[in-house]
Amino acid sequence: MTTERAVKALKSSLVSAQLQKKLYAEQSKAREEGKLICWLPVGSGSLGTVVRAMDIVPVFADNYSTVCSAKQLGGQLCEIAEAKGYSTSLCSYFRINMGYLEGGKESLPMPFGGLPDPDILICYRHACFLYCKWWSLLGRRFNKPCYNIDFPFIRSRAEEKDPDYLKYHITRIKECISFLEEHTGRKMDYDRLKENLRGLHKSWQYFLEVQNMRKNIPCPAGAEDIMGQVAPLVLLGGTAETVDYFKGLRDEVKERVENKVGAIPEEKYRIIYSHLPPWYSVGFFNYLHKFDAVCVWEEYPTDFHPQWDVDKFDPEKPLEFLAKQLLYALVPKLGTKDRYNAFFQAVKDYKADGVILVNCLGCRIPGAGMALFADRVREELGIPCTPVLDIDQTDPRGYNDAMIKGRIDAFMEMVEQSKKQ
Repeated sequence: MTTERAVKALKSSLVSAQLQKKLYAEQSKAREEGKLICWLPVGSGSLGTVVRAMDIVPVFADNYSTVCSAKQLGGQLCEIAEAKGYSTSLCSYFRINMGYLEGGKESLPMPFGGLPDPDILICYRHACFLYCKWWSLLGRRFNKPCYNIDFPFIRSRAEEKDPDYLKYHITRIKECISFLEEHTGRKMDYDRLKENLRGLHKSWQYFLEVQNMRKNIPCPAGAEDIMGQVAPLVLLGGTAETVDYFKGLRDEVKERVENKVGAIPEEKYRIIYSHLPPWYSVGFFNYLHKFDAVCVWEEYPTDFHPQWDVDKFDPEKPLEFLAKQLLYALVPKLGTKDRYNAFFQAVKDYKADGVILVNCLGCRIPGAGMALFADRVREELGIPCTPVLDIDQTDPRGYNDAMIKGRIDAFMEMVEQSKKQ
């Protein structure tokens, strides 16, 4: 198995890595400083602003699985979990987390020294049902209170206009806040929550500017830089430091656009990528550069940043803001038709020459409908796409670098031929 680190073009990517190191260092000190710690998943998105408003430290346990994978520990941690009876068919984020808890944190050199144990846990059902079971298991394991926010799937974007969906989401968020107040003895500081949400909203706006500037030719930033921007957007969302970071990112990308500096020296082909990358080998995207190709849009960041709906959010109405974020985000929650339409629009907006389609083995929902996507991309968009590539996002053991690159080689030949026609 061969994995490759990403070579990045943006200076801001280095700043992002430094912010994340600082975050994990602060989390490690939180226990020593007597602070309360809440474990929650990255899919909970803006709920991190809620716990911060109550002076509780948010720890995104599933993101740590991504960190472990990037540090080439994913396979070993999955093996530890599987030896304890966890099936290989389960989410690899989950298996890495279980491997960490089932002995990995004692036997392996864990990044940033590991995670502080939780005092309380909250979970949003995310795009799959596993998260509720996962967090309930964590609650029993640590013998700590856990609250699962069960939100419904939205079958189409038209249903977002149904006021009952928004009312239901607001009700569940109120219950979550009451749960936190009851079990921590702290009251929600709504002024602080509004301040956090103003910061998150501003970060979204800066990131949306970055995404829109990527429509330029040449594209100023490729997937090797953009995929990692989800981390500060979620892990540090709402903090003043994050707002400053995304302003700096926006300014750097804007300067590149003004000076016509692309992600690569000579851009010939523009590629779109479906959903999760292999976190243990983000250098996958750099491989496209040998063909003078750059990945100009990815579906994954839209899970955490409502790319088409930012203006609908009002931080001065915090409960509605939180409900809408959880309602509008997470593309895999949408029906196949609406998801495809969003993809179709991105292909047109970003002037894509080809599409890379992935069946994510370690996170099954994003892979739903990929075969249908492949047919419709070819027939309706008239551009080449890869065969659906089987890639696990965090477990590298089944990743065949030579095979994947061979398929990318064949795909790029089709892109080149299509471009000539």
